[in-house]
Amino acid sequence: MMWVYDKRPCNGASFVYFGTLPVPSDSEVARVLVEYTRGVLDALGIRNGPSHGEVMMTPDGPCLVEMNCRTHGGDGTFMPLARALTGGYSQVDAAADAFLDHEAFNRLPDVPPSPFRVSGQEVCLVCMRGGTVSSMSGLDQLRKLRSFVSLDTGVAVGSEVSASVDLFSSAGSLILMHQDRGVFEEDLRTVRRMETECALFELKDGSPSASAVDESPVVDAPSSTDAEEAEAPCGAAVERAKLRHRSCSEEVEYARITEAPLLAAGA
Repeated sequence: MMWVYDKRPCNGASFVYFGTLPVPSDSEVARVLVEYTRGVLDALGIRNGPSHGEVMMTPDGPCLVEMNCRTHGGDGTFMPLARALTGGYSQVDAAADAFLDHEAFNRLPDVPPSPFRVSGQEVCLVCMRGGTVSSMSGLDQLRKLRSFVSLDTGVAVGSEVSASVDLFSSAGSLILMHQDRGVFEEDLRTVRRMETECALFELKDGSPSASAVDESPVVDAPSSTDAEEAEAPCGAAVERAKLRHRSCSEEVEYARITEAPLLAAGA
């Protein structure tokens, strides 16, 4: 699968993480980056097992930032969303099937389906000011959203939080998805409104709110590509299975230089 970072100017910082959006496999940027990523894997001699990479789109084309032999990160919180988007599998599932269920492995498509089966994304929670957390009632409201799937946060009552200026100062990771795109978009707007109103947490001794967020997504920072290849069934189908496994399980998170022609971040 392919993903694109949503980074925007906020709180005096140029690139604050607002989330990670899935990119349709039939988009122009997907076609470019899938071919590029496979070429990098071939050049590195990576044939089996999961791999993760980062690619930045520039006016001159893709630029490699990272390639590693591992799965997509995030403690696996992306897996329910990936399964729903694709109709039943994730990068981790594909790797397991390559070892344990060859029939399921061979049924995997060359690339994820397009359009996706549901609407959804990972949402990075952005704090607009800092302080000591006295209540987390706002997070309880997030859990009641119709598109809510999961919430991962290290914040607790008594925690010191700061205005978000990068990934590490994010207040948490929220997974939203729903079959009705209208429901998903309404819930996403609710989250963004709560952020701007500083309603995620009640804070005491808080610092004043920082600069307002730019509502337009900016996808112009380094990003990542996840692909995986696992041991294929033995026999004549080995090479075919390897190629299929690579293509079906590629997950690409990329970033785009704003001036780059043609390519856009498909949401």
